[in-house]
Amino acid sequence: MNDARKTKIQLISELNELRRQVAVTKESEEALYESEKRFRLLIENAEFPVVVTSIADGRVLFLNDRAADFFEVSAEDMIRIRAHDHWVHPDDRAHFIDELARHKRVTGYECELQSRTGSKRWVQVSANIIEYEGVPAAFIVYNDITTRKQAEEALLDSKEQYQFVVENLKEVVFRTDAEGHWTFLNPAWAEVTGFAVEESLGKVFLEYVYPEDRQLNLELFRPLIERKKDYCRHEIRYMNKDGGFRWIEVWARLTLDEKGNATGTAGTLTDITERKRAEEEREKFILELRDALSKIKTLSGMLPICSSCKKIRDDKGYWNQIESYIKHHSEAEFSHSICPECVKILYPEHYKKKYP
Repeated sequence: MNDARKTKIQLISELNELRRQVAVTKESEEALYESEKRFRLLIENAEFPVVVTSIADGRVLFLNDRAADFFEVSAEDMIRIRAHDHWVHPDDRAHFIDELARHKRVTGYECELQSRTGSKRWVQVSANIIEYEGVPAAFIVYNDITTRKQAEEALLDSKEQYQFVVENLKEVVFRTDAEGHWTFLNPAWAEVTGFAVEESLGKVFLEYVYPEDRQLNLELFRPLIERKKDYCRHEIRYMNKDGGFRWIEVWARLTLDEKGNATGTAGTLTDITERKRAEEEREKFILELRDALSKIKTLSGMLPICSSCKKIRDDKGYWNQIESYIKHHSEAEFSHSICPECVKILYPEHYKKKYP
């Protein structure tokens, strides 16, 4: 009796467990279905091209609308072709497939691809091996990097143009490290100083400043080093390889790392020797002119003069002959003669003969 009752209880328990397992299985299937549904919905609406291909033969098993638009083919056409025959660069196709098989994934592979209509795009390809509908498949994501590649090419062109300009500038373009060693000098350095770029790189820039100007140069740089100024501009003498010197206008500013720490300086050195010589000649001329002008005596102001004898009274109250006064106060010299009016008064006979 007890055994029969126990058997009945066991059967009921097993039946309940079976029902529970069926319910769990059904829930799992529904969860799996919902998960697959969400996955497909997510991929179909992704903003990037996604393609799933068979590992065995490369056939396209799934693609989203973005992939069809990106490769400029219909979904039906893509299903009928082998993906990696068209969307992996021929030169790298074998390597790509081998890497995918060996590591089960490929990340960040970049190549230029051509669609079936002939347009070319740069892409970054990432792929993982997954199981899709019961078969091994490659889940491939394409990231369009055409704009980035074009920008890189433009930057490269701009760097080449920059290098051309720098190498052909008459001004010296320089960089130093934090200790003041030359790390870059363009060819103008050799033209201005006579020192070869190769022999100068790695040396301290102060070695090339004229010895008498080195202390002054350090003082002029101090506000820049102490971050009191964004840049410095000053005139200083640099040595020539032949033993002379050239006047240089220095323009420099600090170079900083991403944390704002000073890593050195960069700027330009402009040869202003001819300008300085012209300025010195001008100053010399001005001094000579001032010296000459200082020797010129001029008469100015009110002069007290006798209305009868025409003598002039000086500052001390003495009366001087007009010619004596003028000679003393200017550079004028006198030669004596007589005017017709005076000849007529003093020498009437001579006047009649000279002026009939």
